[in-house]
Amino acid sequence: MSHKLPLSDSNHPAWAFGRYALLMMVLSVVLWQNASNFDMTEIRSLVMMGAVMLGWGVTEKVAQKKLKESDDD
Repeated sequence: MSHKLPLSDSNHPAWAFGRYALLMMVLSVVLWQNASNFDMTEIRSLVMMGAVMLGWGVTEKVAQKKLKESDDD
């Protein structure tokens, strides 16, 4: 059964995307400000941090779903 979450719900996917986008923007600015020249090493850092953040988000959602399923039993 599928139901839509209201945007005001903190579990709405838009909030996860917003947090991800905000963190990536902040990280980009920090790397740009601290780098003598913004090159491939900073791009690699952004890609790695993005992958870690997405992996963490997916792991968190899967864990929440499994916890909810175990609570329903």
